[in-house]
Amino acid sequence: MGIPVQIVRLSVIGAVIGGIVAFKTIAASKAEEQIEHFVTKMGIEKRNISYDVSVDLFGLDTHIEDIKLKSPDGKVAKIDEIVLKDFDSKHPTPQYLDIEVEGLELPATMLQIDPKLQQLFANYKKEYLKVNFALAYKFKPKKKKLDIEKLSYEIEDVAKISLEAELYNVASFNDLVQQVIILGPASLKFAQASVKYEDDGLADMLFAYNAKDAGVSVDQFKSSLIQKMDASLQKAKTKKDHLQVVLIEEIVTFTKNPKSFEVHIDPKEAVSFQELTIDHTTQDALKMLNISVDAN
Repeated sequence: MGIPVQIVRLSVIGAVIGGIVAFKTIAASKAEEQIEHFVTKMGIEKRNISYDVSVDLFGLDTHIEDIKLKSPDGKVAKIDEIVLKDFDSKHPTPQYLDIEVEGLELPATMLQIDPKLQQLFANYKKEYLKVNFALAYKFKPKKKKLDIEKLSYEIEDVAKISLEAELYNVASFNDLVQQVIILGPASLKFAQASVKYEDDGLADMLFAYNAKDAGVSVDQFKSSLIQKMDASLQKAKTKKDHLQVVLIEEIVTFTKNPKSFEVHIDPKEAVSFQELTIDHTTQDALKMLNISVDAN
């Protein structure tokens, strides 16, 4: 008598599930070691941090959840999750890293440090700020190249800013900061870069704050801004300054309906700050950068 098909199917499913559980257990154990190594490299004492570790089955990303980090003054910072996608454990300073920090809680009272900030966020009725952060980079020593694939910082219900860049002439990733301090940013070359701002309430806060300061409504304040920009736009058109025309048009678009604003540069070849600021006129430098802007 043959074995019923249903039993065969259940047996296969059971074997697969058993294999998954075993694999995840081994992967989680390895992940624990990696995280402990990572935490040690960050200079955090084990007694000051607690967390749970899990491993994504398909992507094999390491998820560190429910993190509590105690500061020297005894205060506890909470983070919902850290996803460690890739990490160089062979070098004192990681040559590559891909990490996301989600749900870092910061007390909203920190906005009270500056009276202007306190007024600006007067309608931000929350006890904590929720902060998300992401960083992904790769350093290639032979090419002296640093790829910043992703660098973003977000405050939920406020705004998010993201950066991508390709930097050349990076002598040593370990000494990058020192290189910039001693030789200045002119020592670096960049091939392409983009900065993107995504609004989630900050623009409306700014418009409301400035409108109140001017004693007008928000709509009146925005209309006044747009009128001034329209005047500048006509001057730019008369001068046939294409870049300025596009820039003003996109700013007007953003002012009317603030969603996002992105600036992208894409020179034909890597260029240094020195080449831009010393060896060329402003107009030539802008042409070399091949700048494009886009709103919403």
